[in-house]
Amino acid sequence: DLHSFPTRRSSDLPGWKELAEANKIVVASRGMAVQLTKLKLNRIKTSKKKASVSWKSSGEKLDGYILYKSLKKAGGFKIAGRTATMKVTVKKGLKKGRKAYFKVRGYKVVDGKRVYTGFSAVKAAKIR
Repeated sequence: DLHSFPTRRSSDLPGWKELAEANKIVVASRGMAVQLTKLKLNRIKTSKKKASVSWKSSGEKLDGYILYKSLKKAGGFKIAGRTATMKVTVKKGLKKGRKAYFKVRGYKVVDGKRVYTGFSAVKAAKIR
């Protein structure tokens, strides 16, 4: 059972990071664990200084998703939108003729705390 751990915190156990990575598990506080879900940006459709971004999930349904955008390929990512669905339309901060870069990550609420997935790969789109 993923939700049962000994009284010691998981992070105190030797090799816990390697074990978590090998089993694709995120270890949260109080010894809770959540199965990782991979996210993949599916489609970015642009028109008139806005972009509609959608993505796919490889695992269980998550409680929410956070979309990040940047006008630079590496770094400078800011939150562009939060949603419980798998689609966001971004209308602010996009410049016509420039490329915008997007990535997404999801979260699940466990014991009142958010446990995040990893980030998706970065995907670019030219704004019209």
